[in-house]
Order: sequence, then structure tokens, then C-alpha cells
Amino acid sequence: MENIYDKARELGQMIQNSPEMAAMAEADKKQLADPQAQEMIKAYNLVRMNLARKAQSDNITKEEMDKIRQELTDEFTKLTENQNIAAYVNAKRAFDTMITAINDILSRYITGDDQPHACTSDCSTCGGCH
Repeated sequence: MENIYDKARELGQMIQNSPEMAAMAEADKKQLADPQAQEMIKAYNLVRMNLARKAQSDNITKEEMDKIRQELTDEFTKLTENQNIAAYVNAKRAFDTMITAINDILSRYITGDDQPHACTSDCSTCGGCH
């Protein structure tokens, strides 16, 4: 029987060599080299920290919390108007989707639920794509 640690290393190498990882690394390199993107990220993080501070207030109302969420969404939308940031966000999302699918497959086998599930086209019910 093959060593489980060897298989884990093999999986790690496959992930490292995946198109998703390559795309994410390339997009990250581009957005890190983009001075405008870096300034936008700094500004976004400042807004995010200030909004998080407001959200932690003991006497915050639902309306105020909704406003904070909307402000954060608006700031993120501004951030992704930069093509290098948008490319990174999309590449990261694709990579995260792959990792989630791999983790779901591993979890199903670990728990003994290794049968494929029928697709409901509703990702919230999904245990990983086929």
C-alpha cells in the first residue's frame, strides 16, 4: 500500500501545478506590481477597518449595520474596477473553488459518504462538483 503522506505530497504538487494556482500567482504578481492597485487596496483596508470598528459597537441598529454592509460592498466594487485587482479576485475565487471541491471530496471519503450526489444546480446544497 502506498504511503498516505506520499499521496498528500503528490496532491500538494498537483495543486501547486494546477492552472488555477498558476493563474492566481500571475494575477497576484500583476496586482502587486500595480501602484494604483496597491493604493486602492490600502484605502479599501482602511475603510474596512473603520467599518468593522463601527459594526462592533454595542448599540448598533440593524439599519446602521445594513448601511455598513452596503458601504463595504460599494468600496469592494470600486476596488474591483481596477483590472489587475479584478483579475486577482476572479483567479482567487477559482482557486478557492477548486480547494473547496477537493476538501469536500476528502471529507466525503473520510466520513464514508463517498457516493456522488445528484446535482441540484444549487451550490448551497452541494458537496462538490462532479
